Amino acid sequence: MRPTMKEVTSHAPRKTGRALRKSQSRSALIHAAAELFAELGYADTTMQAVAARAKLHVQTLYKHFPNKEALAIAPERDLLERFTVAMQRKDPETSFSSFWREWVCVSATRTQNDFRDGQLQRLQTTLRVPAVVGHARAISNEYLDLLEIGLAEELQVDTNSSRYPRLFAGMLWEANNSATAIWARNPASGNLVKEITGGIDDVRRLISLWQAANSFDD
Repeated sequence: MRPTMKEVTSHAPRKTGRALRKSQSRSALIHAAAELFAELGYADTTMQAVAARAKLHVQTLYKHFPNKEALAIAPERDLLERFTVAMQRKDPETSFSSFWREWVCVSATRTQNDFRDGQLQRLQTTLRVPAVVGHARAISNEYLDLLEIGLAEELQVDTNSSRYPRLFAGMLWEANNSATAIWARNPASGNLVKEITGGIDDVRRLISLWQAANSFDD
């Protein structure tokens, strides 16, 4: 049996006092790594160099990140954890697809306005490293699982007997990936928010058609 959204969100990560105290060091390490990946390239950046740039002991680095791949993908991992927490706080009156659209829109706006150059650099270099790609795929699968759970509740179907939540989850996730790729190819003229929300709206229309067809069948 697959879990429901309530079961998943009840186990959403919550930072303790100790974790909050560690957050500053973690952020410093992620920032230092991003700088060095841009300056030296992924292959020539060492864990020791990252720790030195962050002005922390290398043992502190390894307490946060077991390897360079985990460090490279840390921004995506952190975003996934924030999304999981956001699912827990979702207004029960809001459909999951609407919630997802708003979440992605806010995230894309922040990326485009505040982290544009850094994210474009990561998309074109670090996130293409085979070892990092493997970690990124694992995160994608976790998103797909969460999207499937949320959509199953919106569609009022059981994921054990219906393939549609997973199919629609894949469409929503691919809309995100496709929009990001389009934006990365044309950053000067592209609009990440417009591309992503446009793709999501297309999928939501398909979901509405599915709901209408099944309502008619009933």
